Amino acid sequence: MPRKKEVQEHYDEVAHLYDQRDVTYPHVRAELFKNLSLRKNEVVLDVGCGTGKFLSELGRDSLYAVGADISSAILRETIRRIKRRPNLYLARCDAECLPFRRAVFDKIVCTEVIEHLEAPKDLLDEMARVLKPHGKIFLTTPNTLWSPILHIAEKVGIKVAEGPTNHFSPRRVRRLIEASNLHIEHHKGTIFFPRKAWRSMEVLSEALNKLRLQDLCLKQIIILRRGFR
Repeated sequence: MPRKKEVQEHYDEVAHLYDQRDVTYPHVRAELFKNLSLRKNEVVLDVGCGTGKFLSELGRDSLYAVGADISSAILRETIRRIKRRPNLYLARCDAECLPFRRAVFDKIVCTEVIEHLEAPKDLLDEMARVLKPHGKIFLTTPNTLWSPILHIAEKVGIKVAEGPTNHFSPRRVRRLIEASNLHIEHHKGTIFFPRKAWRSMEVLSEALNKLRLQDLCLKQIIILRRGFR
């Protein structure tokens, strides 16, 4: 199980490489803005905001956007990107104990975070707590089935090293969600490779989703809403 200190130290170390080897960003970005329709009067939280790529765009389409991350070095990179935009805020914090009051965010983005945590259910509970009753969460996480391929991609320098992780099966993620005060509105899987192969991978992903075989895909994309407890 990943430990907070190890995760923090890893991302402090790779912060300067993060954007150079973030091969997933364009693909995840397309899914994010397809699934979350932001409004100008909404307040958005990006949990595990990294260097602020999503945060920067979220701030253009919302009233306020808050980026939260455990790594100081990563947040320094974020500051360079967002500069002094008045509707963007940053918080260095633990995703398992968010420093925000109850029911304050309309939308929450949480990409590739849950697999780095010691207590993943605490993250889900915290997001449910700070989400407004009719809000939505955009959650992504890699499928443990693909862990060997992701490891090879790190070794050959295609993607940035993830550091301490505990990849989940889609079934395990669903069980964690079921145990929290959240429910799944939509769940799909995607497979992506470098840009030249994108179209063929999109076709394959669409076919697997139509056959309800999304659990075979590399990345799990899950849209969540608050439950009624």
